Amino acid sequence: MLKDLQRKQIIKSTNDPEVNNYIISSQRFNSLKFLTNVHSDSSIEELSRSLSYLENTIRGQTNELIGAIDSNFINFINCKGAIDDILEEFKHSKTKIQQDYESSRVFNPQQRQPTRNTKDDSLSSELEEAIKNLNYTTSRMIQPVIENKNKEHKLTKLIDFIKGNQFFFDLPSVLINHLSNHNHDQFITDYNKFLQEKQSFIMARNTSYKGELSRLTNENDDAGIKQLNQETDMITTAINKVFSEVDNITQQYRKKTYTELLSLDHEVTDHTRHMKVGNDKFLALVETIHSLESETDSTKENPVYEFLLAQLSNIDKELDHQIAKFDSKFRMMQMKLLDSITIDPSRKDGSHIRYIADKYYTAKSGIVASKQSTATKHNSQSNLNNNENEIKFIMDIFNNTDNLDLSLVNETWLVLNNFIAYLDDLFLKNLSKFVNNYKHYYKLNNIDAQGKIRNNFINLINKVSLVLVTLFENDNGEVDAQLESSPSNYKLFLPHYTNSLSSIYYITNINSKLNKFFTKIGDFSGLIGNLSKYNDTSKVIKTLKNASLKVNQKLIEAVCATWINDCSQFYELQDWKTESDDIDVKNGNEDGAIYTSMMYIIEYYQTFILMKLGQLIFLKEDTSSEFRIVQAYPSKRTLMSIEIQFMRSLNILVDSIMKKYNIERNLIENGNDINGKKPNEGSRILNEAFKVLTMNDLEKLSRITYPKIIKKYDEIFQNSLQHQKLKLFADIDKAHITIFDDIITREKTLISYEINSYFQNPNRPSKTGHPQQQQELHIDGFIFLILIHFVKLIKKVKPITGLNVFLSIINELQSTVLKSILENLRITSTTTTTNSKLNSFELIKLKLDVNFFFKIFDKSQKLRFNDSNFKVLEILINSIDEKYNEQQQDDHKDAYLYTDKEFRSILNENLRTSEHEFDCF
Repeated sequence: MLKDLQRKQIIKSTNDPEVNNYIISSQRFNSLKFLTNVHSDSSIEELSRSLSYLENTIRGQTNELIGAIDSNFINFINCKGAIDDILEEFKHSKTKIQQDYESSRVFNPQQRQPTRNTKDDSLSSELEEAIKNLNYTTSRMIQPVIENKNKEHKLTKLIDFIKGNQFFFDLPSVLINHLSNHNHDQFITDYNKFLQEKQSFIMARNTSYKGELSRLTNENDDAGIKQLNQETDMITTAINKVFSEVDNITQQYRKKTYTELLSLDHEVTDHTRHMKVGNDKFLALVETIHSLESETDSTKENPVYEFLLAQLSNIDKELDHQIAKFDSKFRMMQMKLLDSITIDPSRKDGSHIRYIADKYYTAKSGIVASKQSTATKHNSQSNLNNNENEIKFIMDIFNNTDNLDLSLVNETWLVLNNFIAYLDDLFLKNLSKFVNNYKHYYKLNNIDAQGKIRNNFINLINKVSLVLVTLFENDNGEVDAQLESSPSNYKLFLPHYTNSLSSIYYITNINSKLNKFFTKIGDFSGLIGNLSKYNDTSKVIKTLKNASLKVNQKLIEAVCATWINDCSQFYELQDWKTESDDIDVKNGNEDGAIYTSMMYIIEYYQTFILMKLGQLIFLKEDTSSEFRIVQAYPSKRTLMSIEIQFMRSLNILVDSIMKKYNIERNLIENGNDINGKKPNEGSRILNEAFKVLTMNDLEKLSRITYPKIIKKYDEIFQNSLQHQKLKLFADIDKAHITIFDDIITREKTLISYEINSYFQNPNRPSKTGHPQQQQELHIDGFIFLILIHFVKLIKKVKPITGLNVFLSIINELQSTVLKSILENLRITSTTTTTNSKLNSFELIKLKLDVNFFFKIFDKSQKLRFNDSNFKVLEILINSIDEKYNEQQQDDHKDAYLYTDKEFRSILNENLRTSEHEFDCF
């Protein structure tokens, strides 16, 4: 046992004075230390068996000791009596002899006193010394007998005392037996009986001791007083050990009961039988703790008070655990995203926006079917239902959790979502239980008179508010969130590479939970503050309002950051897939233009974002809270911020469309310099399609898509943007004109090339002799080449172009043909080179070419010359006639004047022969 104590570092060595506290035979034996250290791991059953064995052993050894004393006592007494008789006789004989010696005149030993150096060898001296030795030996021999007799007396007294107070000495084993059998009620009963008996015993002992002490004092019996004090000390030591043992057992049980009480998930309520059972258990434990309180306790704790403190402390500890768990896991997921996902370095905040297109393509057929089902109805109610169904369909599609983002991004979102779910669920539930308990017991008996529990609660509320404000904070506080924010500024809670679909889905859910959370903890704070007359309740409420406002603002900013970021990447979704807008045609759009799928993706995506932002900032939850922590209506700053971001998104989408246009344009034009060279006609016409489609898209944005989106914005945010003159549409028109000019410039270059080639051909033969004899009047080849080019435009461009745009292209090119011929005519007329001038015959042919060109388009219902081109045509014909008249004077010998009839006949013949060739006009 000593080795075990030394190994546990309870004692330093076997010679340590503390050893006596653990040796049963020692006078300093301490049962409390012995049980708590040596038998700390022993079960109640083992201790009970050991106690029974010890009691039986003590009884057996007591009987043996009594028997040994009884058997030897008579012998010692007889021996002692014989020795005393001999000594007495010897003393009498010595006295007689001494008297004779003293009276004798011859020899007197007393008169011969030995000197210092003289040895007394007289017989009497030897006999005296022998007697002294005999007395000492006798005393030494009889001392154990006397001591054993005293011990027997004490033990008899102790045994009689134990028998007389059997209840106290049996109580430790009885209490342990009650605990072993889970008989807690009987434990309490016996303990209460013990307290009463203990009080009576102490009073009786004090009275008895004082009376006996007074009697012995009056009799001057010092030996009796000493014996009384020894017996009292012995009995007091024995009974105190028992009392200490009982107190130790009781305190251990009380501690266990306290632990069980503090670990209860208790809430005061009587709504259900199950909860009532929980209340009964809680109250039973509290009553048990009160019943186990000793009157000697210096401080009596209130178990309900301690329970409330522990309940609040457990909530706080769990909050710390969840915060640490979230922080560690979210950081790990962010690092995993950076390591696992490869993004083009030029796209610092790149996201996977293909999911936006996937959402549209997945549901395209459903959207078209939904629109077609009501397209034949033209009343206002059907149009309203159509719009409502369309919006519902869009929300169902884009708000679906399938295919929101990369799986790793979604997993990172779930880490944040789970933390907020903990606050909204478990944290609020536990806090609600605490508040109900606090309210009940405060009203019952003012459980928190000093306000310590309330202060701890307020500290917890401030703590969780600060945690949320810190979590939903942008990484760079100096950034203007309205103009410059990007997803990377919110990396404390936005996963890297997240797109707007996943952001708005999770942030909407998180915002809803946080609104509920702030409302609830605001109600709790107000209730406890009002209940305990807390002066700073309004300060706490104000802190919560500010925290809620900041968190909501940052969540909206984060959504807008991902929204704008995705819009800037929309050019990646442009795959030039086209869709005929049949629904728009049936609703009055007879333009017949073909648009890319990008336009429909933009429309539905922007509608979805606006709807979700509306849900985000306009509180739909119950706001009947007394303290109104969460604002039901957004601030002007929030509305202005969203308006700015909305207009940014529209402009950025246009920029993204133009970015794709420029990328395609650079790819096509790379290595195809058209200055001075004729490009491949077939590939050129096909390559122009992306320009036309881009122009169509811009036209649809300006005419249909953006007005529709802006109207939806005004409906949601109660604004009037649709009635304002927005610079946005001027920018779209500029972009439209830029592309139109690009298309026209390339077409003009080809037409000018053909016309210039005709007029500047150095191999054009001189015309001599009678023209009718030399050549037949007919249409020049460059006119056919130009008209064939128009045919290709009609075949390739017209099917994908709106009518108005196509007419603008044709009219512009018609004007180019006329103006280019007129310009070349003027140049050739002013030149001094004879071979460069047109003779009268060539002027007649040129007039025929121009009229033929005009008549081809004049047959068309829609491609006829407009007023402007017609005026240029008249100027050109007049110029040709004027030049012809001048040239006829120089060429009078060869000149031949065609009559109008002949001219019209030749023109009509050429028109007839080319009728099928240009019937597409």
